Amino acid sequence: MGRARLSSSLRKLFGKGYVDVLFFINEKGSARFSDIRKFCLDHDVVRSRGTVPIILRTLTGMKLVERKVATTRPVQTFYQMTQLGKQIVEHLRKIQHLLGG
Repeated sequence: MGRARLSSSLRKLFGKGYVDVLFFINEKGSARFSDIRKFCLDHDVVRSRGTVPIILRTLTGMKLVERKVATTRPVQTFYQMTQLGKQIVEHLRKIQHLLGG
């Protein structure tokens, strides 16, 4: 991975709300889109409902979470951690611990 790409990935990951959403999905194991949006709005993770899909698309694009669509009525969208995402969360928790958080 090139230096510019690494820097871009870190900048995205540490943008407002990204780590919070990652931790939430990791804690739940699998989370519905509506539950993630509710968490974000209830805990002031984001200011706008429209930001949640952007965060989820970015995390999916980074291969940290995967999106699953259940063909139920109504259709439900779930997000769950990938193996890479779980490893990233583990490292973020270590950093959090080192910083006294």
